[in-house]
Amino acid sequence: MVGEADSLVTGYDDLNDFETLEEAREVIGAFIERYNRGWLLQRHGYLTPARAREKLSRRAA
Repeated sequence: MVGEADSLVTGYDDLNDFETLEEAREVIGAFIERYNRGWLLQRHGYLTPARAREKLSRRAA
């Protein structure tokens, strides 16, 4: 059990330690943009979230 807990904690080595709130906003904003514009998601038929949203919006109009 201890090994599992250790792996959970060490799995977050890539987390940022932000100096300011503005820095956090910039980094998180960039991540959100990459996610919405670049990540293909199976649940969206291998579309990006932004493309899936566009498709749903056109269908609703």
